[in-house]
Amino acid sequence: MDDPEHGGICNLATDPYPEDVLLRFVERLPTTIRDVILARFCMAFGRLQPTDNQDLSATFRSILMTPAGEARAYACAQAVAVLELVLHEGSACSQEALARELAGTAGSRRFEGIVLDAPLAQRHWHNAREELLALRATSLGIDALCRLLANRLDASEHRSSRHDRV
Repeated sequence: MDDPEHGGICNLATDPYPEDVLLRFVERLPTTIRDVILARFCMAFGRLQPTDNQDLSATFRSILMTPAGEARAYACAQAVAVLELVLHEGSACSQEALARELAGTAGSRRFEGIVLDAPLAQRHWHNAREELLALRATSLGIDALCRLLANRLDASEHRSSRHDRV
C-alpha cells in the first residue's frame, strides 16, 4: 500500500506509525461491517451524530489524527482499545441486536436493514477481529505505541531546544 505521508509503502504488520496502521486497517474493512464498526467507535468518543450523512471515516481520522505530539500516541492507544472492544462486542452478542441498538442510538436510518447475522458479515467481523488481534502483537502492540510516544516526545524536545537556542 502506498504511504505518501511517510514516503513509502505501508505494510500493516511492520509499519512504524501506529496511526497509519489504524487508518489502513479501517480503510480495508469490508463494507458489510465498516459503518457499524466506525459508528461504534465514534459513539465511544462522543462523536456520533444523529444524521444519515456523517462521514464516519472522516470522523475516525479526525479523532485519531487531531492530537499532536505525545497526545497522538495516547489517541492511538485509545483507538486500539476501542476497536478491540467493538470487535469483541460484536462477537459476544447478537449482531442484529447490535445493529438495532446502533440504529436507535444514532437516530438515523443509516443502520436500518443492516444484516450483521448474515454468514458473510459474520465472517468479515471474525476476520477483522483476528486481524486486529494479530496487529496488537506487532505494529499496534505496546512496544509500537511506546516507540510512537518516545518519537513524539523526542520531536517535542528537539523543537523546544531549538527554540531555546534562537
